[in-house]
Amino acid sequence: MNDTKFTTGEIQTSKGVLKFELYDNDAPGTVANFTKLISQGFYDGLPFHRVIPGFMLQCGCPNGPGPGGPGYPIACEPHVTRTTHARGVLSLT
Repeated sequence: MNDTKFTTGEIQTSKGVLKFELYDNDAPGTVANFTKLISQGFYDGLPFHRVIPGFMLQCGCPNGPGPGGPGYPIACEPHVTRTTHARGVLSLT
């Protein structure tokens, strides 16, 4: 039996919908933080402040250019086994 838990969601953009899956078992703190920020509307209306076509999008800075965040540090979960930063992967740094 597979006990892997996934939180799923969608990000609405002007280019369409990005659907995502979060690995709750692998990064429980990160998933909890991300879903908390979503439920509080933290990301609502934030632009992708860094776009590199064919490579990545970056979002999450309420100040615009990229150095900002929610106002607190987000703990690293070094035990996580799924750490590939590749096309189609939603990463938190």
